[in-house]
Amino acid sequence: MRTLLLIIAFQFLIIDGFTQQNKFVLKGTITDTLYHLGKVVLIYKDSTDRFKFDTAITTNGKFSFKGELPIVSRMQLTVHAEPNLSLSKRNKQIEIYFAIENCDAEVTISKFNDYTIRGSNCYNDLLSFNNALNPLFKKHKGSELIQRQNALVDSFIMAKPSSYVSLLLMYERISNATYLGELNQWFNKLPENFQKASIGLNMQKKLKKLKEIAPGQLAPNFTMPDLHGNMVSLYDYKGKYVFIHFWGSWCSPCRQENVNLVNANLSKNNENLIFIGVSVDESKTDLENAILKDKITWTQLTSFKGFTQTAMLEFGVKGVPRNFLIDPNGKIIAMDLRGSELLEKLIGLVQ
Repeated sequence: MRTLLLIIAFQFLIIDGFTQQNKFVLKGTITDTLYHLGKVVLIYKDSTDRFKFDTAITTNGKFSFKGELPIVSRMQLTVHAEPNLSLSKRNKQIEIYFAIENCDAEVTISKFNDYTIRGSNCYNDLLSFNNALNPLFKKHKGSELIQRQNALVDSFIMAKPSSYVSLLLMYERISNATYLGELNQWFNKLPENFQKASIGLNMQKKLKKLKEIAPGQLAPNFTMPDLHGNMVSLYDYKGKYVFIHFWGSWCSPCRQENVNLVNANLSKNNENLIFIGVSVDESKTDLENAILKDKITWTQLTSFKGFTQTAMLEFGVKGVPRNFLIDPNGKIIAMDLRGSELLEKLIGLVQ
C-alpha cells in the first residue's frame, strides 16, 4: 500500500475480548533482492500486554511470524539488508507500520511504505478509510481540512461501528480531545464489547477526566513549588478569579500569549484576579530565560518534570498551550481562551 496516510499517530494499541481466534500468523514476501538474505524484526504487544520483539531471517525473501494477540495490535516491522553487504547498503532498511487482528495474514513488501496485506479485516477497513482520506489533503487545507477529516471519521464510525478501525479512530479522537463535547455520545455508538475491552476502559478514563475539567465543574486542587521552592496550592486563592496558564519556553504560541498578557497589564494592581503559570520545562535555565525575555511577573510553578507534574495530571494536560479560568468559588468558567477572546474575558473581570 503506497503512502498509507493515517490520521492516527503510530501507537501500540491492543484490543481484547472480541473474537474467537486468539493467534495470528503473518507470512511475508520481500520483492527487493537486496533483502533476500536479511533480518526482519516485528514489534507488537502480545496477549500479556507486553512488548514482543520477534526476529526472523529471510530466505529468498520469505519470512514468517506467529504469536498471540489479545485481539488486535499495531505493529512495526523492520527489514534489514543482508549483513555481508557494504556498510552503506547494510544501513538501508525498510520500516512499515500497520495493524492486524488475530488472523492468518500475508504481507508483500516492495519498499518503504509500499506494501499490501491480505487476510486482515482491520487492514482492509483501514485501506478503505485512507482511500477516502488521501484526496482531502490535495483539495483542502487548514480548518477546512480538519472539518472534512472529522466528517469522514464520523461517517466511518456511523457506517462501521464494529470495525477495529472505528475503535482506533475513536481512541485517537478521545486521546487528543481537550473538551468533552459530544464524545460520550460517539463512544456509546461503539459495540459493548469494544467499550469493555482494555482500550475501551482507557477511553472511559479519559472521558471521565474531560468531564471533571469541563466548565461548571469544581477545579481540582494541586500543590506545586514555585521557583523559590515555596509550595503553592490552587485552593490558596479561593475567593479570587484565577487564570492558570500551562506553557513551555519552547512553545511559540505559549510565548505569544505571555506577551499579550504582559502588554495588557492585567496582572498588576488587580487583587481579585490571580495569574499562575505552570511550566512544562525540564530546564530551569530555559524557563528563567523565557520569563526574563517575556517580562513575566506573576507566579510560576514547576517541579521541572514535564507533563508528569501534579497540575498537569489533575487537569489532564498533555500538550501546551492550555489555560483555565476559575471563579472565586473554585469552579472552572472557561478554558483554552486565545488572543482577543482571552483578553476580553479577563478585562471584563477586572472592570
